[in-house]
Amino acid sequence: AELEAFLRGHCAAVPEEDREQSHEAFAAYTGYEELVHGIFADFVESSRRNLHLVGLGDEASAEAVVAALRAEKASHRPDLPGQRLRALVAIASYEEFAAE
Repeated sequence: AELEAFLRGHCAAVPEEDREQSHEAFAAYTGYEELVHGIFADFVESSRRNLHLVGLGDEASAEAVVAALRAEKASHRPDLPGQRLRALVAIASYEEFAAE
């Protein structure tokens, strides 16, 4: 919900395809990136006691969990968690964010 609200609130800053990207568009992406990192860091923190179940220590950072998910190719899973990871990966770069 928070992520959707952010995207709706900032979509006007991102110009249509094939137009030059503005500083406002890049600032919107930076805000998006910070929001996603914060949401994921909160998730990792709330899941900390279970990280050992996926082979990670309880001190693992959000970045370490992302690296483990990439190594596992978790976004290739056909189930709902895989679909959600694919949606996040789909807008993980500025170019993909602007296209969305």
